[in-house]
Amino acid sequence: MQLKRISVLTLYLLSLFCSSGIAADTDSTKSPTANTAPSSTFFVGADLSLLQYIQDHSIEFRQNDSVIDPLQIFHDNGCNIVRLRLFVAPDNTAGQVNTLPYTIKLAKRVKQANMAFMLDLHYSDKWADPAHQQIPAKWQSLSPDNLTDEIAKYTTSVLAAFDHENCYPQIVAVGNEITNGMLWPAAGPLKSDKDWDFFASILNIALKAVRDYPASSTTRTMIHIDCGGDKDRSLWFFNNLKKRNVDFDLIGLSYYPFWHGTLSSLQTNMTSLADTFHKDIMIVETAYNCRGPKDTTLEFPETLQGQKDFLTALIKIVRSAPNNSGRGVIYWAPEWIAGNKWNDTNWNYSLESRALFENDTTPRPALKALTPNPSARVPD
Repeated sequence: MQLKRISVLTLYLLSLFCSSGIAADTDSTKSPTANTAPSSTFFVGADLSLLQYIQDHSIEFRQNDSVIDPLQIFHDNGCNIVRLRLFVAPDNTAGQVNTLPYTIKLAKRVKQANMAFMLDLHYSDKWADPAHQQIPAKWQSLSPDNLTDEIAKYTTSVLAAFDHENCYPQIVAVGNEITNGMLWPAAGPLKSDKDWDFFASILNIALKAVRDYPASSTTRTMIHIDCGGDKDRSLWFFNNLKKRNVDFDLIGLSYYPFWHGTLSSLQTNMTSLADTFHKDIMIVETAYNCRGPKDTTLEFPETLQGQKDFLTALIKIVRSAPNNSGRGVIYWAPEWIAGNKWNDTNWNYSLESRALFENDTTPRPALKALTPNPSARVPD
């Protein structure tokens, strides 16, 4: 096992460090970061992928009139996991700042705060979602065979870099909201069996790279789609993966009630997925507005208390999934405060209404609900 580990690091880290600017650490006295979160853990946490960028613009977060590391704020309020995205070669515009060195720096802070780390591999230079899955620029000219080789090499090299820096992830999501494929136009959009077949082969290669990496003995793999409240589309997607023998551990869902339906529809979908595929399920993206234009069709008012009550109800519903299959809830971009100090183009300014901090960087009430056992009302 040790020989395999040295071989992997030798093959991949040298080229990785040369291209990314990460310096090799020769300190032999540091101890490895534990990677032992059991599969029975119920995770609650946040996607804090922009946190380092915001703090690099001299933003300080506060709690009880004191400046505190926001990771400590989340930990103190009951969070036990942080999700971080990774782009291949982002251009640092429109929030696309998540390079490998940047993400490693933030992942090390997560580990130091005694929280688990979920890695969200976008396999794109840009934001990836059901409407956007652009293949990285440097992979666009690759043949199908060379692309699959590159996926395996890239995945392994990324994992080796996190391993080398003692911040290996407990969960690795292969793709982000890949309901309509990924790496367009090579592996999507999904319009034919041929599209599905190549998409599945890409997934299996990436998943195998995660499983085969020596430090992955307790790391769980995830496939993430967007349609948390859509039972039919979720079944369509995962049945197609099952038909093609795609092997993974966790189902990840995005659930934004203003796009994905009621909590009841989410509960129905989770029950269906759990009964059909017998896999654990996590809500890996969610959020709720606390002010702004009011959507009267939602189950909770878009107020500070409504934001807290929504999150409380969501966590309770996920925990109630059949056979203890509901394994966690992750809130997306709670650090996205308003202000031109870090967001000088006011890109997606409206997201500040979904944040879990006020614009003065003090916590909103909903942060208290981001805990494994919140207490508040659930809608009738």
